[in-house]
Amino acid sequence: MPFNVQISFDGPDFRYVSRRIFDVATRLDDFSEPLQAMQDDFYTAYMPARFDAEGGFQGETGWAALSPAYAAWKQAHYGDLPILYLTGRLRRAFTSPDAEGAIASVSPFDMVVGVNIPVGGWNLAGLHQFGTGRMPARPPLRLSQQRRADWAGLLRRWIAAQFAAETAAGFGRLIPGAKAAETEYRRGIAGD
Repeated sequence: MPFNVQISFDGPDFRYVSRRIFDVATRLDDFSEPLQAMQDDFYTAYMPARFDAEGGFQGETGWAALSPAYAAWKQAHYGDLPILYLTGRLRRAFTSPDAEGAIASVSPFDMVVGVNIPVGGWNLAGLHQFGTGRMPARPPLRLSQQRRADWAGLLRRWIAAQFAAETAAGFGRLIPGAKAAETEYRRGIAGD
């Protein structure tokens, strides 16, 4: 997962700070902690709210309405159920990493979320994500701009916490607020 960081410093300690930042950055070889926090948020908060709002969550446009004919059939056979909910399998797979059809993993540099529920040779999630010739797309798997910003903030706080851990080596005296950044990250993970 390549990424670039550009930092500039003014002052007499800039070489020391630059060297320490490089030292810490080269040791950032396992992002599984913040990635796991993002995955937990995806399953326990984001996707349940997205399904509850029928896609219209955090500024996203809601899912397309059902056709009148299908809406009548669904009402007659299943009652008053929300869009993308018939048996509950799709919602369960998107809201629990252990559910049938859920695809979930976290490794040092990757977080994977997805759903594979085979229906007639097709993936149910894929049919809704991209639509068909007869059905409009109702993409369940779409991250809002707000959630992307939230996760970027979580990652920033985690990286700041990694740098704050260097305070014992004298690095923190050069970066005011480093300990506060670590505390903020830990509170965010704990949900305080």
